[in-house]
Amino acid sequence: MQFLKLYNLLAFFCTTTGVLAAPTSPAVSCARFDFRADGGRTLCSQEAAYKWDGESTTVTQGYDTSGSSCDHVLEISVAREVIKTRFCPGMDGSKTLTNQEKIASLKKLRQIINAGALPQQRNTFFITTAPEQVKGRAVETWLDSIVFKATMFVNSEKTSKRLKALYSPQKLIAVGDYLSKTEANSLKVANLIDNALAAEAAKIYVIERKKCKFSLAAGKSTKDTWGAFLEWYKEVVTAAEADMNAAAQASNSGQK
Repeated sequence: MQFLKLYNLLAFFCTTTGVLAAPTSPAVSCARFDFRADGGRTLCSQEAAYKWDGESTTVTQGYDTSGSSCDHVLEISVAREVIKTRFCPGMDGSKTLTNQEKIASLKKLRQIINAGALPQQRNTFFITTAPEQVKGRAVETWLDSIVFKATMFVNSEKTSKRLKALYSPQKLIAVGDYLSKTEANSLKVANLIDNALAAEAAKIYVIERKKCKFSLAAGKSTKDTWGAFLEWYKEVVTAAEADMNAAAQASNSGQK
């Protein structure tokens, strides 16, 4: 009985020629790939930073020593969503690509998303933590439900038990100012991602010898997706401005 178990175990690990089979690595998954580069705060530079004073509706250049976060202006979650929708189906469905070839393509995309060297291609900036957290919630909310109205987001910030104590329409407006001042960079990064997706898809098409006709799946480009979020957040700013003005009028009326 023990001999039979040992025989079956050896048969499992051996090829038909009697040579031990090489261990196989699990297939690399594009859909589960981590596009956040290692390095944390080192991805950002204090020379590329914005700060909010806690009261105004704008941000100014400079590193906030009281508390800053390293922010990806074009959020990783937005880039990941486009890649997952348009690029991953073909890559994860490939029977030809090796793990090495997959990782090489995905690392090129990750490098663009986490760029912090060239000024025009920078996607990482230090920003005061409070507005950075608002931006993160805004992107998450928008991705979860693109039909979520801007006024609803402002109300959620204002009435949430967890957030209402920290609510400030000026803070929401300052986020819009930050997005405006970094818009050229974020759209440039989005365009670079789209170009890289097209280039990698073309390269994979050749690697697979045109057997599988690898191509990008239908869907919005990164630039169009991010542009849609920027337009949505402008509506958030408008709603926050209305809230700020209403509060100012109520305060003035109360002083009369």
